[in-house]
Amino acid sequence: MAFWVLENTNNNYARIHMGNCRYCNSGRVKPSNKRAVWRGPFTTYDAAHSMIRSAKKQLSDACTACKPHLK
Repeated sequence: MAFWVLENTNNNYARIHMGNCRYCNSGRVKPSNKRAVWRGPFTTYDAAHSMIRSAKKQLSDACTACKPHLK
């Protein structure tokens, strides 16, 4: 199971998605915001969360579609 981080450089926040999420598709879905980029894949939710902390980004809510924090 892979986890991906959508990093929004404009608003300085990030959101974690599962790779099979319809909003992510393993980082292949083009973000609607031009200042957003996909980071990953990460093997665990904690690894994705650590990347957000190390990049000093604010974690927004986890994706409500795929709910990666519950996996």
